[in-house]
Amino acid sequence: MAAGIPTAGSLVDRTVGIIAGSFGLISIFLPWVAIPGFGINLIQVLDLTNLLRQYGLAPTVQVGDVSITAVALLTACLILLVLGSIISFFRPSGGILILLSWIGFAVGFYVMVPQIARLVVGFGAGFFLAVTASIISLARYALRPFLLRRPQAQPMAPPFGQFVEYPPPPPPY
Repeated sequence: MAAGIPTAGSLVDRTVGIIAGSFGLISIFLPWVAIPGFGINLIQVLDLTNLLRQYGLAPTVQVGDVSITAVALLTACLILLVLGSIISFFRPSGGILILLSWIGFAVGFYVMVPQIARLVVGFGAGFFLAVTASIISLARYALRPFLLRRPQAQPMAPPFGQFVEYPPPPPPY
């Protein structure tokens, strides 16, 4: 590190990583589904879909021969979010996992929630905080060139008492 210029892995890069990872972990406990009057966080959504499955109302999506349940999709989103948040503390690549988690949740939300219910139900603050966490973490890739930039070396002045020899002037015409 030269003269106060931050480099990759520096305090600036790590601070941004800590902010992104913290936002990702905090978003788990904030409402991901907003229903007028209250919100449901990601863990409660997982419990709710698990409860629906016990009563035989398991929301599923049929993709070709594969059937994906809401519980499997939400579990994958939760795992991706936790792993991405932890990785974001150290590397900007954690933002990719966070990005995949909220995209998977959004796709599952629009596929599995009936269209009429989407008029009332929407995304909550936890969802948007996860989006913010992925943007902040992935922004570290864009910051890298600025953080890695080295200052131009200044020419050294001759030591005191020594004279610099200049080339002779051109001959007069």
